[in-house]
Amino acid sequence: MAIIRGMASSSQAILIEEPALPRAVRRQAGELLGDQWGAPWRRSGYAGRYPPAFRALAFNGAQRLIGHVSAFPLACAPDLCVFGVGDLVVKPRYRRQGVAREVCALLVRECFERQTRAILVDTVDAAAVFAKLGFQELDGFSFYYETERDCRRRRHWLVACNGVLPAPVQILEHGDF
Repeated sequence: MAIIRGMASSSQAILIEEPALPRAVRRQAGELLGDQWGAPWRRSGYAGRYPPAFRALAFNGAQRLIGHVSAFPLACAPDLCVFGVGDLVVKPRYRRQGVAREVCALLVRECFERQTRAILVDTVDAAAVFAKLGFQELDGFSFYYETERDCRRRRHWLVACNGVLPAPVQILEHGDF
């Protein structure tokens, strides 16, 4: 397994590039994501609109996947390095044990090490986890996307920025993430 970086704790958290994700781990990710969101996720280990560039994964002592979150590049104008974060799932019996915080912290650090200007996440359930990592609610339409009729922003987008961004930033493709 091509591990970029790991963390030491009661669980083992690793960061892995998408092309290096072993078939067995992809299968475990599919099971975890499928339990949360249904069959399409179970089949491929990913069924969203934005394919991951890399994932942060947590394993228990038996090397079973217990936590998952992914990062994906978002095309935007002006042309900036912006990552979206999504697919955060923790196996129910491991919730409230710091697994989500651990995988999210690992992923966010990696995004900033890759010189991202901003990281966006659309969440309600994990808002407190991301707030502790420095994410804030969006200010007006600082990030937005267009539909055929108007400009919109996601109601629950949170953002962490690396420096001052030009405003506004248009996300060129939109969807749930």
